Amino acid sequence: MVQKQSVLRSDASTPANRFDFRSNPIGLLTILLVTLLSVEFLVMMILGHFDVAHELSDRLGIELPENLHLPIEGLLDGLLLTAIIFPILYFAVFKNITDKNKALADSEALLEERVEDRTRALDQTVNRLNRRQDEIVTLNETIHQFQLCETTDEIFHVIRDQLGALFPDLSGNLLLIDGDEPLPAEYYSWGDVTVFQEQDLLDAYVRSTDSGIQVAEMNPPTPLSSERPDASMRGWRICLPLNTRAKSMGILALHAPFDPTGNELGEDIDRRGHFWGSLAESLAMSVSNLKLQIDLSRQAMRDALTGLYNRRYLTDFIDRELQKFARGAGSFSVLMIDIDHFKTYNDTYGHAGGDAVLVTLGTMLNSWVRRGDIVARNGGEEFVAILTGVDARTAMQRAEDLRLRIQALNITHEGRDLGFVSVSIGVSVYPDHGVEQDALIHAADSAMYLSKQAGRNRVSLAEVVAPTTAELQTGPAQRRTG
Repeated sequence: MVQKQSVLRSDASTPANRFDFRSNPIGLLTILLVTLLSVEFLVMMILGHFDVAHELSDRLGIELPENLHLPIEGLLDGLLLTAIIFPILYFAVFKNITDKNKALADSEALLEERVEDRTRALDQTVNRLNRRQDEIVTLNETIHQFQLCETTDEIFHVIRDQLGALFPDLSGNLLLIDGDEPLPAEYYSWGDVTVFQEQDLLDAYVRSTDSGIQVAEMNPPTPLSSERPDASMRGWRICLPLNTRAKSMGILALHAPFDPTGNELGEDIDRRGHFWGSLAESLAMSVSNLKLQIDLSRQAMRDALTGLYNRRYLTDFIDRELQKFARGAGSFSVLMIDIDHFKTYNDTYGHAGGDAVLVTLGTMLNSWVRRGDIVARNGGEEFVAILTGVDARTAMQRAEDLRLRIQALNITHEGRDLGFVSVSIGVSVYPDHGVEQDALIHAADSAMYLSKQAGRNRVSLAEVVAPTTAELQTGPAQRRTG
């Protein structure tokens, strides 16, 4: 609009009485014709009263023949006519045309400049729209990939690959926080520039708030270690807190190349706040959902009180062991562990005291078991341990070691000593005591019952006797307490 007004003002500066010959050629011819006739008439009148040729010859002392008087007068007539007409034509016609041509050339140059400016602005707008489109596509694809992730490692690879495709020179660090305490659970880094060391990123996380996107220009970059920062690290450092409504999940720190034009990653970076904010929000929600799935999965296979595996996981684990050893030689053992006189703890110290016994025993069992073995709470005061790759002799030694460890436990609750704790243990071994899960559990349960009958606080090995069909149907569901 401003440019149009300037053009109007330049046109308005032209005098109102100035005749535009280009727009009225008939008027131009009329003026020229009238001018020529007027000047010719004036010249003829002057030459008619004076014998110009004779006057000129007398002044010059030249004797002219009579037949040269008329040509000389014609020549003088033409010269006089030219001297009068030329200035008129120049100022009235040629000067006007020259000024108009110059104004036209200036207008064309200004128009070309404006067209170039508009074209450049249009190209920038198109590039910006294309960049926005790429960001939207990348963001949607990233969110889709997040939904397919089953581990935080996969989430990290999605972030690295998707952002790397959109910003090839991008470097970044990802810190994920486990729980409400600000303790680093997982730290990831990629790219040529280490934006933050793990401890520095943790400090930044502790100082972060819900203010959203935080942008700081590294010029020169802030040194994050003892090494002197290199000039190639000049650029933009972006810190994105990963917050959900419930809690904070961590922080994402990025280093983008410095663009001296301020067009892509300079001035324009604040305008792309929606992209970075949506990315941080999606990443935080994906990490939160993944951790929730992990927690639910853990709850589905863990006992809530003791933290040990539950019966469901126990049966699945035994099935996997059976399938593994069915394809080759090997053995594993089942230890059925029952607390002696557990009802006494509940009656004497209440259910809270009984729970204290179960929790202490569960913690001890979890630390006692080897890698590859498991311990599960089978229900009530009964526990089951699966020892892989052991025969009957080794299983009995391990069970006796466990019994002595439990006997040495010092269990207290609310400042009160709960006294001596003992267990009765039954041991069965695959394939000596069965090749099916129910048979092995039944054999270990029967051996544990033998320990109870023999006076408790002891370990018994199952007898190599095939169980009857009725016993298998009864199985370990009928438990004996005490």
